[in-house]
Amino acid sequence: MPYWANFDNFRFFAMICSGNLVLALILTGLGFFIRMARQGGFSDSLRFGAMVLLLPLVGPAFLCAMFVTSFNITQSFLNEATMTTGQVIDLAANDDSDGGTTYAAIVEFTTADGQTVQFEDGSKTCNPPCNKVGDTVPVRYRVNSPKDAIISGGIDIWLVSGILGLLTFGSLVGSAVMAWAQIRKQGFMQRSQAQPVVYQG
Repeated sequence: MPYWANFDNFRFFAMICSGNLVLALILTGLGFFIRMARQGGFSDSLRFGAMVLLLPLVGPAFLCAMFVTSFNITQSFLNEATMTTGQVIDLAANDDSDGGTTYAAIVEFTTADGQTVQFEDGSKTCNPPCNKVGDTVPVRYRVNSPKDAIISGGIDIWLVSGILGLLTFGSLVGSAVMAWAQIRKQGFMQRSQAQPVVYQG
């Protein structure tokens, strides 16, 4: 099982995602009430909150939860892990989503207390294989659970978190730009003009 695949990590993701969605709903409610205060009307204010604020925030909220979770998992793993070297003893073939085959290294290493451990490095699956049988590779493993291990030679362990961070930032900027464009285009924040009353004589 990969070092990140456990119930606590999925629960942490659910908590962060729920918190982000609640924040998005609060911002949507504020926008709704501001629009109502400017005499926008109930339906117009509701449309402003849903279309201009809530929907553009759903994507960034989800990505942000993934980024925070990934960062937390990686940092926690590094705090509990140590480095050693291992040897690739075999390659495991796995079917990918495109119907092809990718290969993951099966690595054997010895812990500091002399325990021999084997693991399949699911963090790197490649075609052609990233490693070949007999390669000596750097291994990072959790001290209190040595089977939680990966091939790790440096900052590559932060790759997923870095990509998710960039996606989160880009989605936030994109959502803000689109929301502002909609506000200016449709005049959502402008005070509604009162309609003249015509008296019939």
